[in-house]
Amino acid sequence: MMSPAVVNKKFANRAWVQILKELVIYLQSKSPKTKEELLAFRTDWSKAPIFSDFKSIDNMVEIGEGLYFSVNYTATHSTWVIGNLLNFYDVGLGYIVVHRTPAAEPQKIRDEIGRIRRIEFKEFLMSNCGKDEEKADKIVKNFEVLNKILGKMGTSYNDFFLFDETLSMSNYKAKLLKDSYKYVSWNESQLKTVRKYLDYLTDYYTKVMKEAKKHKEELEFWIPTL
Repeated sequence: MMSPAVVNKKFANRAWVQILKELVIYLQSKSPKTKEELLAFRTDWSKAPIFSDFKSIDNMVEIGEGLYFSVNYTATHSTWVIGNLLNFYDVGLGYIVVHRTPAAEPQKIRDEIGRIRRIEFKEFLMSNCGKDEEKADKIVKNFEVLNKILGKMGTSYNDFFLFDETLSMSNYKAKLLKDSYKYVSWNESQLKTVRKYLDYLTDYYTKVMKEAKKHKEELEFWIPTL
């Protein structure tokens, strides 16, 4: 049975160390275990202690006064630890979603999603922004330049058409506009145009995500409870 104190929570961090630390602190604040329970806790794949009352290795983070948590794991083992922790705190594995960036997906999948998104964005520009087909094609094509810049900003995203939620897209949009001078020389007029194009894409993503959420709610409404 799920702990009643635990509610929907998003841990928006790219580093496993920080995700693990934030998760443990959150779970402990909502459904606290005693210090004795924490020190006795072991995973089902390792007999090494997860919690300690002293910093026994460098890769331990403090989660409370005199209480430390091990974060000495690979990405794979970090997901295992998360699963063990959720069971330990009576949350259950059915309540976790690990978000993977496009870089983790096969190239064929990325190419197909990008192709579909470009078609949809072009249609959005024509139906929602009053652009004719020639202008819509030009805007979509100009994103190839922006994608090259995006790819230089990090390893997670190299295509503005591969975002699956608006927060990340908006963050990268803001970062590109702020740091564009590091990669290209735009005058004020060009920067204004780029900002306008990115605003169009933001509006497109907002529309798509809103429709996806509505569709999900409709599906959940019609799925009978067994």
